[in-house]
Amino acid sequence: MALQDKATTVVDHIMAVVPITAGTASSLPEKTSVSKDHQQSSKSGPLSTGKKTLRSRKSVSGSSGSTRKPAQRHRLKRTLKRKPDFHLLGNGDLKYLWAAYNLGSFGDVEDISQDEFRARTGEYISLTDVTYTLIAETKHGKMPVGLFSGKFNGPMLFIGNAVWFKWSSDRNKLEAAIHALNELRKDYIVILHNHMDDKAFYEVIAKHGVTRRVGSVYDVYDDSPAQVWQTRKR
Repeated sequence: MALQDKATTVVDHIMAVVPITAGTASSLPEKTSVSKDHQQSSKSGPLSTGKKTLRSRKSVSGSSGSTRKPAQRHRLKRTLKRKPDFHLLGNGDLKYLWAAYNLGSFGDVEDISQDEFRARTGEYISLTDVTYTLIAETKHGKMPVGLFSGKFNGPMLFIGNAVWFKWSSDRNKLEAAIHALNELRKDYIVILHNHMDDKAFYEVIAKHGVTRRVGSVYDVYDDSPAQVWQTRKR
């Protein structure tokens, strides 16, 4: 995905941020990994894809005459060869979030200070059980390309919101999402849903053997049913 036409580059936005230290405002709420014995029961919110941000290239299934070729399963190892990563959101990620905010990744850009942005980020994180930063190899090097948050209900982790940063490519999104879901399914049953506009993206993830579709939910979106997916047991 091409960045919006701006006078400064992504790297300029990131490096221009005042370094965040213990002396600049309060720290983010500390989040630690949640074990199965301490998962919280809660409802999940809608997956905020923004429709335009979670799409990937559509796969094309070929056919010859009346003989339909079987769907090709994507190779997980090949997709993850650039070694994407993810971790719990921490203070070290805030300069990337601030740069992403100023590029419009979170919607309309308001005239707020970095400290105000930090405070708002802390308030948001306090409403989630976990918030992860997604890492991928970009043309600017390996860096955060997005984040997602979730709530626990027993052994299930409901993904509620996802944001992709403006500098993330379709490949970055796919690599990071597949890697995170592939790792999280070791410990949890991850539940997520999507608008039909994002159908192709989720189908590609499923073709890697990481998720499977388990049904549809209505009235989540005004103009489309929501597809529901769960991670496969590893």
